[in-house]
Amino acid sequence: MYFASRVLQAVPTLAAAAVLLFAVTHLLPGDPALVYAGPDATPAVVAALRQSMGLSAPLPVQFVRWLALVLRGDLGKSVISGYTVTGLLGQAIGPTFELATAALLLSLLVGGALGIAGAIRGGAWLRTATAYSSLALTVPNFWTAILLILVFSVTLRWLPPSGMASLVRDPASALALLILPAVTLSFHLSGVVCRFTQGTLLEVLREEYIRTARAKGLDAARTVLRHAMPNAIIPLITVVGIEFGRLLGGVVIVEWIFAWPGIGHLIVQAIGNRDYAVIQGSLLLLTVAVLGVNLCVDMLYGLVDPRIRYS
Repeated sequence: MYFASRVLQAVPTLAAAAVLLFAVTHLLPGDPALVYAGPDATPAVVAALRQSMGLSAPLPVQFVRWLALVLRGDLGKSVISGYTVTGLLGQAIGPTFELATAALLLSLLVGGALGIAGAIRGGAWLRTATAYSSLALTVPNFWTAILLILVFSVTLRWLPPSGMASLVRDPASALALLILPAVTLSFHLSGVVCRFTQGTLLEVLREEYIRTARAKGLDAARTVLRHAMPNAIIPLITVVGIEFGRLLGGVVIVEWIFAWPGIGHLIVQAIGNRDYAVIQGSLLLLTVAVLGVNLCVDMLYGLVDPRIRYS
């Protein structure tokens, strides 16, 4: 019942997100028909094109038509390239998933390790973890990207500044091209993970049952891993689930800076071309991804702490 209720709760959220997404997309300035027809097109040609694209109908009618197509799995076609939006997203989702996965794992590894070290060891480790999380939370993604390119690509020439390669055909080049965008995208989230891991672990380590475990003679590693971490991990799961939406938002900027051919790069191109179908399809996919991650977080609550599931 717990898992089924969480799935049912996601349905109205997705419906509201679809309405908001459609409305915001149509608030963008510019006329897609004029962009597609070109600056030399006559008003009659532009009007005919608007009619054929369905843009002359009222917004509620356009929304109902779009939603009916979406429910059938048809996200429309790009007015610029002529390709289906589903096909374009199919090509872009792989690079975005690769980059987001690498950034998430890197942020959990770096932020979690620093947070645990700061909470357990204290002293210099605590100050280092605090300083790192403060820096990571204040520096924006675009500034981190530019700084990394200037240092590691322009000055030191250790890593390529942009592009993407296949992990199967050329793994060495693929990893070299992945490092800078993955580090850029993971920097903010690693700071969040570091701060919350450190804070929750410090709070848990002050509990009575931890003192009892230490009094019974358990070593520090076993006390932390078996007793402290299971209780400290639930707030961390919440934070990572919430911050995943911010991570996907950062993908748009990072992919454009590093010429990474993912969904973010596709969205920026579509906005410049007033390609409504591509914008709506891309944002809808990102919305579904965020809702899916939040749903997985709710599932993990029930698995990590059975009391949540039973209540």
